[in-house]
Amino acid sequence: AMNTGTYILLKISNRKWLKKLVLGDMNFGTIGSYIHKGRHGSNDEQGDKYEAVFARQRKNSPKIAEMKELLGDDLEIIDDGDHYLLRRYTSYKFGVFCMYALTNAVLLDEAQKHEKMQQVNTLLDEKLYKYFSKKCSFSILLIHQPVSFINQVNIAQEKHNKKCKVRHIDYEIWKDAEFFIEPKDSFDELFIKRPKFKYQNEVRFVLCNELFLCKDARYSLDIGALIKDDFFLIHDDEIIIETNLQLEKNNGTD
Repeated sequence: AMNTGTYILLKISNRKWLKKLVLGDMNFGTIGSYIHKGRHGSNDEQGDKYEAVFARQRKNSPKIAEMKELLGDDLEIIDDGDHYLLRRYTSYKFGVFCMYALTNAVLLDEAQKHEKMQQVNTLLDEKLYKYFSKKCSFSILLIHQPVSFINQVNIAQEKHNKKCKVRHIDYEIWKDAEFFIEPKDSFDELFIKRPKFKYQNEVRFVLCNELFLCKDARYSLDIGALIKDDFFLIHDDEIIIETNLQLEKNNGTD
């Protein structure tokens, strides 16, 4: 579930795609495409060859045999030195839409450093947009009413008979030398990533009731045009990552 402490959602992409999103075109790619980019491309911010890994176990772990018995041909075993990484081939086929998040805690911390105006310098990590800055004209969409956006997604999925889960990514599980997530129908492993990506603070939307056979498949969910007062769209040629926001401490909670 979404953390109510999320204050701003960010989407960084090619300008033309963000203009489409503003008009209501929420475009999903596949987990498989991210794995492919991580394996074969230089774009480490969009690609991750370890997406959807549900376990890292020593090679002599009884879990390996257990998972072979349980998952059969759906089990992918990846050599990782003294360990094996385990992943389900089915996970490649899920549609996914990713955003970044800035939380109340982060923004309030910045606001408290400035007197009176409460000027918030969000200081986005350059890694979030450096790939786009080399390849194309990019833009940053800042959605400062995330609850409204989520509501639009919820209405759209019901209308189009889709089931979409949305969660913050967990970056803690990979910190352990060995880990294991029970491979359930809920595919919880789609919501974990390595700690090196923690700066992204990703919020992920996953289509759960439809699988895509081709890694390059796309699906557009029509969520309706975004509410004008709910977002800012900033282009690379005018970008100043510094925004004036009126923040309330909300009784000390995030």
